[in-house]
Amino acid sequence: MGAGKSSVLESLSGISLPHGVLFQTRIPLKIKLQNHDDHHVPQFLLEYLDEKITIVEESNICEAIKKATIEIGGEG
Repeated sequence: MGAGKSSVLESLSGISLPHGVLFQTRIPLKIKLQNHDDHHVPQFLLEYLDEKITIVEESNICEAIKKATIEIGGEG
């Protein structure tokens, strides 16, 4: 089940997501992409457990997903 989902999401959204041999998202995450009210750029909403994180800078998306994955699923 691990092959290709991040690549498909990248293709649809145009945003780089963590994937590949060194990293796998192995836990359920809710991800939304929508327009940001104050900026004319997309914003990224990440929800897991009781956390809701809004990210405006695309460069912070991968790190937020990695942090959520480790917090829920551990380092392995």
